[in-house]
Amino acid sequence: MARTYYALELLGQQKRLHDDLFNAWNVNNIDLSDEAKITEFVGQRGIDRKKFSDAYNSFAMQSKVTRSKQLAQIYGIRGTPSLTVDGKYLISGLGPEESIKVLNALIDKARKEPRASISAAQRVVISGASSGLGLALARHYLEQGAMVAVLARRADCLQDLSKQFPQQVYCYPLMCVTRLLCKRRRRASSRTQVCRIS
Repeated sequence: MARTYYALELLGQQKRLHDDLFNAWNVNNIDLSDEAKITEFVGQRGIDRKKFSDAYNSFAMQSKVTRSKQLAQIYGIRGTPSLTVDGKYLISGLGPEESIKVLNALIDKARKEPRASISAAQRVVISGASSGLGLALARHYLEQGAMVAVLARRADCLQDLSKQFPQQVYCYPLMCVTRLLCKRRRRASSRTQVCRIS
């Protein structure tokens, strides 16, 4: 269901269909176990089937699924419901009322804690920035106002970042970086004099 969630999020339809999907899966036991069944289900509710299928199989969707799995591992999430606050506190295994009490207390605590500030004076270099953790870190630092140099094999993903943060991001597709390094090495080797002692 994670792929369905993120595909609908990409289409801006996740909130509208959330309850329908939840009830179909958990209450009415409707089989939504493969792409064809899910596509038919959302299509009956006004979603363009082709657009949904494209989103369901997109790189952007897969990146979101990968990132959610990474976060689940980082936070130690073992089941639902689980709540995290400020990326540091995990609430799990409590009843609804207790969860809300603990949640409110931790939100208050997190708001009072000092935060490290990131400014445009800070420079960050991230490789592997086209997907997963690398992309998430790039976005995090860019949203905080840092100047970020991103390196990745997928030039199209770097272009997306460049369009969103034109004043902050410097994009370097790895193929270009590799070519540049090769040229520099050739120049350096041509200038190097080898002395032999006989």
